Amino acid sequence: MASYRLIAVTTLSGIIRSNSLWIAAITTVVFTALARFMRGVSRSGAVAGAVICFALIASAGLGAFIGLISVFALTWIATRFGYRRKQILGIAERPEGRKSSQVSANLGVAAACAILYSLSHRNSLFLVAMVAAFAEAGADTVSSELGQAANRQPRLITTWESVPAGTNGAVSIIGTVSGVLSA
Repeated sequence: MASYRLIAVTTLSGIIRSNSLWIAAITTVVFTALARFMRGVSRSGAVAGAVICFALIASAGLGAFIGLISVFALTWIATRFGYRRKQILGIAERPEGRKSSQVSANLGVAAACAILYSLSHRNSLFLVAMVAAFAEAGADTVSSELGQAANRQPRLITTWESVPAGTNGAVSIIGTVSGVLSA
């Protein structure tokens, strides 16, 4: 009798796991299409985003997807905030959205942490690292985008001299505060 229960549990576990992969695949396709439609990502960004989205959901579940949606929403809104000013200054994000290199750089660490979480038999430290990676990605993009949109002169973090918006290493109060709040 016990062997039949073991077989039933093993079979049920396999069905649940395969359904989870289908859910991950369908969710990935829908989210990627929506992100592309909204011009949040370019074609290459959509491909990179699809790989990352699937890895997150398949490895860490729908909670990881909520983190991804949060980062996408925050950065999409921040990118569009003050877009006309950023265009005039020549520092606006490309109209077709973020490229694969940008998507991978911002979200690749979170996906790697999700995969390690799954491979480590659910070591929660990898979930903490995944959430930290999401917070960093959101904070970095939001602080850059809102700081550049502000009508204030940013300062170079090393010397505190005034520099043009969009200069690498430049910070502003608005950008810094918005980055902290978005994290």
